[in-house]
Amino acid sequence: MATLSATPRLLSFALAFAGGQACCHAAAPMPTEHAADRAHDIPAYTVSAPAGADTEKSYPVVLLMPPGPQTPEMANGFTNAFAPTLARGGWVVISPRPTIAPGTVGPLLFEAQSNELAGLVNHLDTWLKPEGGKFYAVGASNGGVSSVRFGLDFPSRAAAVLAFPGAMPPGISKASVAKLKGVPLRMWVGARDSTQWLDAARFMTESISKYKLDGILVKVQADGHMIKSLTPEKIMEELTTIRAVTRGDSDLSEPQRQVLAVLDELHEAAASALTVGPVAFDRYFACFAPDGVFIGTDAAERWTVAQFKDYVRPLFAAKKGWKYTLKPGSRHITISADGRTAWFNELLENSKYGACRGTGVLVRGTQPWPEGSAPAGSEGNWLIAQYHLTIPVPNELAERVSKMIKAK
Repeated sequence: MATLSATPRLLSFALAFAGGQACCHAAAPMPTEHAADRAHDIPAYTVSAPAGADTEKSYPVVLLMPPGPQTPEMANGFTNAFAPTLARGGWVVISPRPTIAPGTVGPLLFEAQSNELAGLVNHLDTWLKPEGGKFYAVGASNGGVSSVRFGLDFPSRAAAVLAFPGAMPPGISKASVAKLKGVPLRMWVGARDSTQWLDAARFMTESISKYKLDGILVKVQADGHMIKSLTPEKIMEELTTIRAVTRGDSDLSEPQRQVLAVLDELHEAAASALTVGPVAFDRYFACFAPDGVFIGTDAAERWTVAQFKDYVRPLFAAKKGWKYTLKPGSRHITISADGRTAWFNELLENSKYGACRGTGVLVRGTQPWPEGSAPAGSEGNWLIAQYHLTIPVPNELAERVSKMIKAK
C-alpha cells in the first residue's frame, strides 16, 4: 500500500486528477435578469432556476426561444408560460429577448444578420455550467426556427432541439442539415397550419430521412399553428426523456438511479473544489463508506478513506480539484439480488488525459449526508466502498505500453 509520503508513486495520481482549471468565479445565487450588451451581441435575457440553485453547480439548461416577432412582450409571455414548470423540474431556463433597435423590427434570432445566439452562448459560458457543456434549444414558431439555427451553428453544444413548429432558417441549404447528425430533433406541426409551415415540416422530414438524423416530426391533426397539446408538462417530459437517453439512464431502476446520483455527486464535488476549495471536502467524502478505498492509476495506489482524506485535504484547500465528465451512455450499473450492493463502470473524459475509466462498488449504508449535499433521490443509502480509476490502453498500444512499464 502506498503511503502518503511516497511522492514518486503519488505523482501519477496527482497528474491524472489535475486536469481541471480553476474558474474565475465562486458560487453565487443564479441571476434573474441580464440587460442587453449590444457591443458584444448579448441579448437581454431572463433566468429561471430551481429553488436554491447556484452558479457553482451543473444543471440541465434550456434556451427558450420566443415565438412571433420575438419582441420583449412575446419573450416574456413565452417565459411565463413554460419556464416555471421547467425550473420546478430542476432545469435552468435562459429566455433571450432579441435586441430590437429603436424604430425597427428585428432582426430575429435566426436571421443571418443576428449574432446574438453566438454572443449569448459566449456570455453564458462565463458563469453558467450547463450539464455536459450543452444546451437544450426549445422554441415555438420563429423560436422553433431559432432553435434549429442554434443546432446548426453550435452542433457540439446542442443537447437537443425541440421546435413546435420548426423549420430551416432562410438561406440555409439542405445539405447543412447534416450538421445536426447526433443532435436529437423533436418537432411538431399542426395539420391545419399554413402551407408555409407544412412545407417547412416536409422539408425537415425529408432531411431527417436523407441524413439519417435522430429526428421525429409529429403532425398534430387537430391543431393549427398553435399546438395546444404541447403543454409545459409535455415539453418537460420530452426533455427529460431525451436527457435520460443521453445520460444512459433511461431504463434504470430506482436503485440504479440512486447509485447514478451518488456517482454524479462525487464528480461534481471534485470539480467544485476548483472554485470553492475546502468547502467541497465534506461533500466529496460523504460519497464514501467509512471503510471504503480509492484505487489510483498507479499499481501501488490503494488508499483507505482516511489515507485518501490526508491526500485530498491540502489539494482542496488550495482549490486543486479535478474535473471528469461522463461520456454519455457509458455508465453501467448492476444491483445485487438482495438490493444491498451495486457495481458499476463508466467512461470519463478529462481535458488533459482524455478517456479514463472508473469502476467500483457501492453498498447501502447508514452514514448521513452533510446537510444540503445529498443527491436527489439518494436518501443517503448508497455509499462508495471502492472506486478504481484507470486509463484504458488501446489494444494496438498495449504491447508498447507494457514494455515501457516493464522497463521502468
